Amino acid sequence: MGRLTTHVLDTAQSCPANNVNIALYRIELQQTGNDRQLLKQDKTNQDGRLDAPILNGDAFFPGVYELVFQADDYFQTGIRSGQLALNEPLFVDEVVLRFGISHPGQHYHVPQLVSPWSYPPIEAVNYAPSRTSLKMHISHDSRRLKVTTFDGTLI
Repeated sequence: MGRLTTHVLDTAQSCPANNVNIALYRIELQQTGNDRQLLKQDKTNQDGRLDAPILNGDAFFPGVYELVFQADDYFQTGIRSGQLALNEPLFVDEVVLRFGISHPGQHYHVPQLVSPWSYPPIEAVNYAPSRTSLKMHISHDSRRLKVTTFDGTLI
């Protein structure tokens, strides 16, 4: 059975990002605009991971999805606790990642790196049942998706 998992790492403090609010949306692409349906909200644990997949079971089917990581709230907590000394407003607010799921029987994992100043492109992994993993290069600038196999073949 397929599932979607994620985790968040704080590159500024070199640690897992705990208590990051994450929202998952399903996007219905339409000619007149996109319809955005909230599927689930959750918060990362001490390891920067969710305690359970953010999407699995019967709700996990092909389509376009969006993960929204509330980086600003996470770093604001660090400022209030005295762990971080940052100027406000923070440069990074929400980290929004739009992606597609085409194989609902597989495990998709989205690792997210974040700092108060950037959220670098990530490499999400699709754990295919055949053990042929895919590497997805996602550019946060253009939000264009390029999928390549580990040997560099463009799909």
